[in-house]
Amino acid sequence: MSDEFITVATQEIRDDVLGMSNIMNSCKNDINVFDVAGELKKHTHKIKGLSPMMGRDDLGSLSESLDLLLKKIVEGNKIEGVFDILTKSLPAMNLSLDNSTNDQDLITSQIKNILSKL
Repeated sequence: MSDEFITVATQEIRDDVLGMSNIMNSCKNDINVFDVAGELKKHTHKIKGLSPMMGRDDLGSLSESLDLLLKKIVEGNKIEGVFDILTKSLPAMNLSLDNSTNDQDLITSQIKNILSKL
């Protein structure tokens, strides 16, 4: 992809992560997240699509896992620990955009483990 595309896509992802952070600022626990899961999912869905196109497969994998987790919540599943997962995921997503090493793989693995039990 072109440098211009990468720049624009990176900014769009930053905006989506910021949007998720703003939503999460109103949450204090899992129950609050259940109420806003649909709004959060809109952001993860967009990030999931953009990340691989800009060569950020790690971010794509994390956002895909989050998207699936939030989809399950939107469908009515009450997933314990989702607040903590999202709280860990957002800084990891930002670090990924800055090409910093972080715990994305560990977080993705935790989410996949939760999903495997549903």
